[in-house]
Amino acid sequence: MSQYTNGFGNMHRVQFPEPALSASEHDSANSSVADLSRTVDAPSVQDTQLTLRALVSTKEAGVIIGKGGKNVADLREAANVKAGVSKVVPGVHDRVLSVTGFLGDVANAYQLVAQTLVENPMAVSTQLGMQLATPPPMQTVVRILISHNLMGTIIGRQGLKIKHIQDTSGARLVATKEMLPQSTERVVEVHGSVEGIRVAIEEIGKCLIDDWERGVGTVLYNPATRVPTVTSTSNPYVNNLRASVDFTHADSDRTTA
Repeated sequence: MSQYTNGFGNMHRVQFPEPALSASEHDSANSSVADLSRTVDAPSVQDTQLTLRALVSTKEAGVIIGKGGKNVADLREAANVKAGVSKVVPGVHDRVLSVTGFLGDVANAYQLVAQTLVENPMAVSTQLGMQLATPPPMQTVVRILISHNLMGTIIGRQGLKIKHIQDTSGARLVATKEMLPQSTERVVEVHGSVEGIRVAIEEIGKCLIDDWERGVGTVLYNPATRVPTVTSTSNPYVNNLRASVDFTHADSDRTTA
């Protein structure tokens, strides 16, 4: 909430007697004050700041940061956000990208990240350091970290919210069923075009802001707590119904995720 300061210093104030109000006028005045209070206390979603974290591989992190940190510096300036990537943990392929700012700016930042990944195609790493084929041209994947308690908010009753996000953005969402090690966060993979990812991220951000109370107490994932794993050619999450939920097809999982 914005704080306003009085710039008049110690100027003397003259107290004028307040005019008497009738009972009806008094109630109306109180109502107006209450309405104004509600307006101030409830900023619009677009005027609300949030931090949205994403899981990236060490290779993706290098591309996002750029030589001498140029790319991430450009990202901060272009999107007007605070952004950074967690430090390298020996033997662990995960790093965490954190972006903080107003909702629209955060969505724009992830659009720029997606564009950077499209322009620097590489095999996409999964949460366990395993690799998938390179995404189709002009398409990529952004892996957002979401509190387990907020997954129901994103899915919505009978899957209506997740369907709206996918229909609006044209992106495909796939969520892990298990929480990341030593945390209460799950991964939501957003597959799509650069613009589709921006729209999906903004819609997801709206859900997180509208129901922020459910995210209180989230144990954030820290790559340093992960035990290094042996790589494999198989992918334990995407296209594995036991380990992930593809919201495009898994209707039966929408209300239970």
